[in-house]
Amino acid sequence: MSSNDTILTMENITKTFGPVKALTDVNLSVDRGEIHAICGENGAGKSTLMNVLSGVYPYGSYSGKITFDGKECKYHTINDSEADGIVIIHQELALSPFLSIAENIFIGNEQAKGGVIDWDKTRAEAKKLLDRVGLPEDPDTKVMDIGVGKQQLVEIAKALSKDVKLLILDEPTAALNDEDSAHLLDLVRQLRDEQGVTSIIITHKLNEVAAIADNVTIIRDGSTVGVMYVTPETPLDQEELIRKMVGRPLHNLYPNHPSNTPGEEYLRVEDWTVHHPLDAERVIVDHANINVHAGEIVGLAGLMGAGRTEMAMSIFGHSYGSNISGKVFVKGKEVKMPNVQSAIDAGLAYATEDRKGNGLNLLQNIRENASLASLINGMNPITISLLAAVFLKEKIHKRHIASICISIAGVYIILGVGGASVNAAGLGAALIFTVPCAILESVRTPPIFTGSAVLACIYLGVAGTAVAHTLWNM
Repeated sequence: MSSNDTILTMENITKTFGPVKALTDVNLSVDRGEIHAICGENGAGKSTLMNVLSGVYPYGSYSGKITFDGKECKYHTINDSEADGIVIIHQELALSPFLSIAENIFIGNEQAKGGVIDWDKTRAEAKKLLDRVGLPEDPDTKVMDIGVGKQQLVEIAKALSKDVKLLILDEPTAALNDEDSAHLLDLVRQLRDEQGVTSIIITHKLNEVAAIADNVTIIRDGSTVGVMYVTPETPLDQEELIRKMVGRPLHNLYPNHPSNTPGEEYLRVEDWTVHHPLDAERVIVDHANINVHAGEIVGLAGLMGAGRTEMAMSIFGHSYGSNISGKVFVKGKEVKMPNVQSAIDAGLAYATEDRKGNGLNLLQNIRENASLASLINGMNPITISLLAAVFLKEKIHKRHIASICISIAGVYIILGVGGASVNAAGLGAALIFTVPCAILESVRTPPIFTGSAVLACIYLGVAGTAVAHTLWNM
């Protein structure tokens, strides 16, 4: 295409957090009316790049040049980019569960006359937008009463209400089932074909990239490493895409799983029964049993709502549930864990499913988060702060947890950027100061964030219980 068909260019974008370079001279070019995929491993800098584009990271906090729709952009807030028609839908949906669909669509963009919200117009315009995205819901329905797939459509309707020219979707199908994912991708195609909306999509699902992308930009370690052009005559070469993402040939998408001789028994759970915290008659976990040995990784698979995460939380210091019964043995000895402190003392660590909401304090840096588990052990906070970086470095190197992917210089970075950093930090916070004999980890997207936990189990020789939506391919 000619330069006149290019709607977005990002040139030599460099973004640093303290001493760490998250992006180094990244270049991106997106043609008008295309669906452009950005691919890369966890922590490659994909979300960071989009945050730079959308004004989450304001002009002046990065170097490089952004040109959108023919003019240079210097966005200081996300409102600035939205005024130009750039709308980003983040991994964590920005919806209020307690407000209606209509209220969420027009939040910050209220349909008002004379300073008073026109609710009839709000509902009518919301209904039109819902029709455009194929969501047959009453605009007055509260967001908490619809599923995640429909919430994604509400986010897109919200974007359309802002006269979107460039729609950025960051991991839009990560929490969706196959049917909802297919519907969402069909909608993105429809927006391109019928309304001329240009889209940028970030996803780890390579089958989706192959199905929907017109072109693909690959980012590795914060740098652009290539662009792959997709046409009907030259479909996407997934093996080549993976090679560019990881920097080496990948001979097996799912490597052979070597047999592992279990060591001594580390964790045994017998007849574990948990009732709902608000409804004591409702059984959530019914006489479950688990047996985990040293160096062994046990996956708990099941449908949404099967009780896997609830079981892990209830084992870890009765963090969930009521009328909990059953026995827990650590190294053959029965232990009582009525609270989180007792679980830590017994040698358990828990990496929460919602890292941001329940596992980390996003106002603190990685060093401070990694020391939180020790604060309740009675250590002096000032001592912990002084020793945290030293402990992190010693344990990351000497205990071979470099695979957690937290650089030593990066222990001072503020959290809340990319999903990979948050997940790695969440696991690191569970491990660094409390050397556990067993790790309980809840994950939403198993194939993406499991490597750190797996290698931690191998290197530390601990037992691991993974609460996953599907069996891990390991």
